[in-house]
Amino acid sequence: MSFLSLTKCICSGKGTCSYCVKNALSLRASRSSVKRTQDSTETPLVTNLQRDSASSQPSTTKKKDGKGSSKRLSSKLSSDADTTKPPKPEHEDSSTKSTFKSEYDIQMAERQMSIRSLPPAEQKKQEEWAQTQLKQNASSNCPVGLIWIRCKNGYRCLGGAHYVSDELLAEGKGGWYHYGKHRGSRCKANYGPDPKLGNLSEKEKRKIRLQIFGKENPTAKDKLW
Repeated sequence: MSFLSLTKCICSGKGTCSYCVKNALSLRASRSSVKRTQDSTETPLVTNLQRDSASSQPSTTKKKDGKGSSKRLSSKLSSDADTTKPPKPEHEDSSTKSTFKSEYDIQMAERQMSIRSLPPAEQKKQEEWAQTQLKQNASSNCPVGLIWIRCKNGYRCLGGAHYVSDELLAEGKGGWYHYGKHRGSRCKANYGPDPKLGNLSEKEKRKIRLQIFGKENPTAKDKLW
């Protein structure tokens, strides 16, 4: 009997007979075949996964870039909106509305700052206009109804407590100062009635004028300053 034709093991599993050698070779060949099959199926899978991951990465980046661009655009629009937003006026009450009612008022207001250099006839016209403005303005009108007298660079009420500069008169918003406090560089004009005397009735105003001047309708000759 040929050594290679054995059909069963005669070496008690020691691997020295032809049967054991044949089975070992057959097993090794089988394992090599299985490994090659696994390698051929796993390698494309890994490659495909890497390709899919690589192809999906740019889209993620685009989305992030898109969101970033949207945020930057939104921020820019908000910034532009803030810069184009009209500033809040310093005074919002009705007293800050212009008291000028015609082109004539505007023309006279432009000349108010140079009233002292105008010819006598023009000064008289300017003075008449100024007095009209002072009397019709609810805020700059003297709280107790006293007349206004021309003084340096403006007008002062007969009692001396209130002052309206030529600059405020030309501004046309009814601004006024407490006399004596208008000289400070940080002094701000008042707009609106005097908080202490602005709500007096006509009867109370007449009573005050009578107590101070001895008459209800004092004139320029009765000024206290």
